[in-house]
Amino acid sequence: MRNEIASSTDQSRDVEIACPHCDRPTRVSLSDTEAEYRVRPYIAAFGEYSTARCPDDHEFWIYYC
Repeated sequence: MRNEIASSTDQSRDVEIACPHCDRPTRVSLSDTEAEYRVRPYIAAFGEYSTARCPDDHEFWIYYC
């Protein structure tokens, strides 16, 4: 589930993402406004990413493509 929300700055964008562990909607701010992203329940050895936590305190990673 991805719902993009207009941000107040040109530096980031806010999106709502379903947690890959429990499916709860989580709002995160993405630093790269142009790149596509992938949500992963695990961290990879390389690549640009952001870390997020859902309301149930599950940690997940958002990778920029």
